[in-house]
Amino acid sequence: MNLKFKDKPIWKFIGIAYLIIAFIWFGLMLLLLNTVGFVLDLLMVMDLFMILGSLVLFVYYIKLNTIDYLRIDNNILSIHKGLRIRKEINIEEIEKGYIARDKLILILNSEKEIDIYINQLLIKDYEKLISELSNSFVIGKL
Repeated sequence: MNLKFKDKPIWKFIGIAYLIIAFIWFGLMLLLLNTVGFVLDLLMVMDLFMILGSLVLFVYYIKLNTIDYLRIDNNILSIHKGLRIRKEINIEEIEKGYIARDKLILILNSEKEIDIYINQLLIKDYEKLISELSNSFVIGKL
C-alpha cells in the first residue's frame, strides 16, 4: 500500500519561492562574471551550488504530492523523512499506537516513538492506514 502526500498549495508556493531564489543567485553569478580574483572564483562556485540546491528544492516541493509519504510492503512500514530519506520499521516491532492531535504516534518494542503526521494524508488514505495497522496492534487515543 502506497499513501502519497496530500496536495497543499503552500508546497507549490515554497517551490516557486525556491525557483525565484535560484534566479536571484543566477543574476548574482552574472554580475560576478565581469570580475576577477580568487575570492570571486570561490563566490562563483558557492553561487553555483546555491543555484543547484535551489533548483533541487524547487523540483522537490513542486512534486511533493507525487511522493509516497507512507508505504506498507511485506510487513515493513516505510515513512518519507526528507529529500531521499526513508525510515523503515518492521510492523512486528510496533507495540502500540496512539492518535494525538495531528499525528499518529507509534511506540516500538524498543521504547522509541515514531511520528506519522496525519495532516500529510488525505482522509481516505488515513482511514486505510488505520485499518491496515489495526490488524497488527492496538491504536488508542490520547
